[in-house]
Amino acid sequence: MPDDRGLQLEEQLRSGGLGQVLGGAEVQLGRELHAHGWLVPDVWLHEVGGKTYLEWRFRDDKGNTVTKVPSGSEARGVLDAFIKLRDADPSHILNFAKKSGVLGLCNKHQKPFTHNHRLDVAEPRGYIEQPCLPGRESIARWRELAGEAFRAVCMTAELLSAPPLSHVSVSARLEELARRSRGWNQVIGCAQRWLYESAICWTLLVAGPREGRTQQVVSNPRKLQLVADCPMLFDVLSFQLAQAITRSEGLYLCKSCNQPFFRTWQVSKNQNVFCRDCGRKGQMRIYMRNKRKRVQVNGTTQRG
Repeated sequence: MPDDRGLQLEEQLRSGGLGQVLGGAEVQLGRELHAHGWLVPDVWLHEVGGKTYLEWRFRDDKGNTVTKVPSGSEARGVLDAFIKLRDADPSHILNFAKKSGVLGLCNKHQKPFTHNHRLDVAEPRGYIEQPCLPGRESIARWRELAGEAFRAVCMTAELLSAPPLSHVSVSARLEELARRSRGWNQVIGCAQRWLYESAICWTLLVAGPREGRTQQVVSNPRKLQLVADCPMLFDVLSFQLAQAITRSEGLYLCKSCNQPFFRTWQVSKNQNVFCRDCGRKGQMRIYMRNKRKRVQVNGTTQRG
């Protein structure tokens, strides 16, 4: 990425413009979670061998919980704040961790401790090594991961705002195509690795109080939602990063065929949404359906 372009994207990030490039009407990159909150443990700084780490715990010495669970709506803007930590001092990172949680890095690899908890379904021979457990989290590693996310977001914004290839001179087109392909490979590879190493899982959520959930679904089936469950901060960041680079707002139900699909860009609450397959045909179906209803109500035949 050219230096002047990188500086321009950094300025867009500070002003909120980068969020608009990647998220349409959204100013912030990190979207709120339409799910349960995530775990924010008690955390403090610890010096070991001249290096600074974050240490944390879910319970105190007496076994009492010291863990907070922010609501899903409080995840808004978390990715934005995290990518600003790539050059932050330990005290700033600690303040962020106290509010938004820890990454859950393992002692051995300084990766999210769930990074080796998955089995290879093509060769299910058990774990190659003992699954990792969370431990101390290196401040240096926090900065590295924040830098990774920042570069992925900036590269995506640059690729999306680049002119069409048809506007590039013929002599430079092949080189530009190769450059953009490398860029997308880097972005996709980063986001895929974060998702793979995370503990994100899909779960069903009934909006509203837990009591009488089935009765709520009976009265309003739309309260039953498919959502991403993100138990730790790294999971929240991984999901938000994937949303940012795909510009995905979330899961919607097509008004025409009633099939679920992921839609990019945000839509207003009163706007009908259609999947790619239905598109304009779906809009026409809704129009004709409403027209037939009006005819039945009025008791007269209306010509289109």
